Amino acid sequence: FFKQKTAYEIPKRDWSSDVCSSDLVPAGQIVQSTDIAETRQVVIATGNLTPGQPLRPDAFKLDRLDAEKITRTHLFDLSGLEGFELTRPLRAGEALRSTDLRPALLVKKGDQVNLIVGRPPEFMISVKLEALQDGRLNEQIKLRNPESGTTLSGIITGKGAARGL
Repeated sequence: FFKQKTAYEIPKRDWSSDVCSSDLVPAGQIVQSTDIAETRQVVIATGNLTPGQPLRPDAFKLDRLDAEKITRTHLFDLSGLEGFELTRPLRAGEALRSTDLRPALLVKKGDQVNLIVGRPPEFMISVKLEALQDGRLNEQIKLRNPESGTTLSGIITGKGAARGL
């Protein structure tokens, strides 16, 4: 469900990482492999974050991390975080991983949901229904028409919004 590149998907010859000396090497001295550290930019929390908290772009920044500490689940791009929430607490300065994310809860049981049926702009029918279940993006949930009592199903498309099947 998440469309960011992880460490596993980035090609071996990607030059976006930095290679630098871990300590200053005096002029004329041979640089050894123990003097070199490779780093990459990863997504880092700017403050303490709690599980279930919807992600905001200002809650994260790009910062350097030693390449040897990076796993295939680390994220390298700030785009595409909207619409997700955390599955675990994240401390300030801690790297964000794809395993820390899930689609955000967009509809709660009892919420009013605007269900749209049709193909805009050709035709469209919109009706306000009551959610009988919690729902996340692209999940199918049961909805009830409060006037008639009829139960329908819809796919969650946004906050308080669904499309008919």
